[in-house]
Amino acid sequence: MINSPEVYFFYFFAAIIVGSALFLIITKNVVYSAFALLSTLLGVAGLFVLASADFLGIMQIVIYIGGILLLFMFAIMFANKLTGQHYIITEHKNLLSGIILGIAVFIIFATAILNAGYKEHLSYYPNKSTVSGIGIELMTAYVLPFEFAGVFLFAALIGASIVAGHLIKDKIKK
Repeated sequence: MINSPEVYFFYFFAAIIVGSALFLIITKNVVYSAFALLSTLLGVAGLFVLASADFLGIMQIVIYIGGILLLFMFAIMFANKLTGQHYIITEHKNLLSGIILGIAVFIIFATAILNAGYKEHLSYYPNKSTVSGIGIELMTAYVLPFEFAGVFLFAALIGASIVAGHLIKDKIKK
């Protein structure tokens, strides 16, 4: 076995991912589940950085943790305010079917990973940052699709705020 720091970091991040994912499945408290999801996503971001995919690691933190998970937490807090409950408790109704489905998905993924032929690509392990290459490509070869995506996302943001404004006005009138 290779005794390098990367191996120990891999096992550290893998333990964080597996432990928090198991806690995410076991707990019935939605707030605790959200924090377990946070640590799972942080572990995945750590694995991305460890695999020299630093752009994916940063995007994992910015998009999933910074955007989606915080939105999820705000929704939980807002729902608790409306219902008057202190915490939202869930039930495990389909535990057996979930375990069977999880094992099936694990077998499919394990088979795909083992048949991927990753041993041929082990010698290629870039040590340089991928962020600058992605930035150069986005601002040269893909600048038009990048700008179109920005304009469409801005239009969607304006549309969503207009729709939300009308919903609030209609609710106030009633």
